[in-house]
Amino acid sequence: MLVVGAVSVLTAFALVALMAAVTAAPLSRRAQDVRTATAAAQAGLDDYLSRLVANPSYYTTAGTGVDPANPAFAAGGAPVPGAAGGRFSYQLLTTPSQTAQSGVIRVRATGVSRGEKRTLTASLRHSGFLDYVYFTDLEVTDPALVPLPSVATWVVNAAGGFVNPPSGSSWAPDPAVYAQKCGSYYYAGRHALEYGGLSVSRYTASSTTPIMVADGGGVLSASLDYGRTVYFACQSIFFGYNDVLTGPVHTNDAMAITGGSSVTFTNPVTETGWADGTTPAPNPASRWWGDGSPTSASAKPAYAPVLQLPGSNGDLKARIQSEGRSAGCTYVGETKITYTGSTMTVLSPQTTTTTPGCFDASRRTQAQSWAVPPLVYVDDLPGACPSPGAAAGHPLANEVAGGQTKVSYGCANGTAFVSGTLSGQTTLATARDVVVTGDLQYASGLTGTDVLGLIPNGFVWVYNPQTASGTRLLSTPVRRIEAAVLSVGHSFVVQNFDRGGELGTLTVRGTIAQKHRGIVKQGSNGYVKDYVFDKRLANLPPPFFLSPADSPWTVARVTDG
Repeated sequence: MLVVGAVSVLTAFALVALMAAVTAAPLSRRAQDVRTATAAAQAGLDDYLSRLVANPSYYTTAGTGVDPANPAFAAGGAPVPGAAGGRFSYQLLTTPSQTAQSGVIRVRATGVSRGEKRTLTASLRHSGFLDYVYFTDLEVTDPALVPLPSVATWVVNAAGGFVNPPSGSSWAPDPAVYAQKCGSYYYAGRHALEYGGLSVSRYTASSTTPIMVADGGGVLSASLDYGRTVYFACQSIFFGYNDVLTGPVHTNDAMAITGGSSVTFTNPVTETGWADGTTPAPNPASRWWGDGSPTSASAKPAYAPVLQLPGSNGDLKARIQSEGRSAGCTYVGETKITYTGSTMTVLSPQTTTTTPGCFDASRRTQAQSWAVPPLVYVDDLPGACPSPGAAAGHPLANEVAGGQTKVSYGCANGTAFVSGTLSGQTTLATARDVVVTGDLQYASGLTGTDVLGLIPNGFVWVYNPQTASGTRLLSTPVRRIEAAVLSVGHSFVVQNFDRGGELGTLTVRGTIAQKHRGIVKQGSNGYVKDYVFDKRLANLPPPFFLSPADSPWTVARVTDG
């Protein structure tokens, strides 16, 4: 019998009221049997959870989740180990396919003692990104968004003196070193020293990691001046400026706070992966860096283990391939999706395969209406576009496309452009980016059962197209996003965040999880943030929403009966 005693505390809270009621009565024979049966039901839940801890895919055993070698699935059940009397059995109330879609296992355990029965039902789920209003892996700007000539860079000789760049030019770090250092945690290779309020990295110039020289036009070339020490600053993004985060917060990185007492974390679950014993080591009383601090009303960041982002969203693509329309729909190339209640209008000119319930390829250059499926995957198109002139509506006329703060357009790109009002539960995943081109809202608001997941391998862009002169092309900017966002490899970011002026307030109701922290406001450009956690998501996740790698199963809820 496989039992992990430590997990029993996870279900014990559900028994407090039950036990109080039982112990208030004289311990008659029947009362003792009720207690024994209740404890046996708890032991059953603990037994099932311990098997999940040992094998996270245990719920898929034999294709049904029912393990023929486990007597607890049989009518006679299994004895409670180490106890005098009492047996337990359990049954799954969800199928493996239902669990794959909802992220929840429901199991009912029955304890028996001398004819007395007691039943407990548990909902089990992974701890994950949906537990936080805000999650980041790295608290620096995505290197893909940073022009290297703009990076603060210093070069020092062996004597410790500063070395000037050639006349009319500036120093820049090696691109590969910049990506590597700025893709590391503050406490695990990124931070070498603090200079001028910046966290600075360093490396030694060589033929394989040279110093770069940026001419007056920003063109880079490699310097042959080897052996110098190169210092540069990754673009850390600071909390401050009266930021308020309403909901649980987690970063695997170290938080940077500036501006005095200038940020308020309203939830006591405010977590950082900056652990004791790392280099540099944190101050346990102030586990952040920078010249600021949380306000007096704020929670203080506390250590929590790192939650690993999945490597890609490829599992979602594979699920549709294996299960077909019952799981969802696949499109290729740039695709525009507009939700209107329980239907979606799809414009996908490069999709050439007809799939019943998803797409009619004979009308591929026309917008089509279909019922919203549990999952949509927009994939890259291999090879040439069959309809290169039939774009999905982007870029707009006179829009400046491309560049490091702009959406990269291309008819073959697995990118989705999305907006509308949703009635139902669905997840939109893409091989490249998701571009939110208009407000995304739930028909039932935040009190119903409508939920939306956005899971690109690339960026989630808040659409803000502009002309070459910085004139905005949307008469009404995106104002509201109701969704669970997970940018697997990049960031949640505003297009053209560095120009075009103020955009007002961006209201997000849901969660934002991202590899690199994205920029929504820079100077007098972009949005003021209004982010509030959608508490429903913990027990009502979007279909097939991804969990952290190696995240254990935990008890979300236990009920009597």
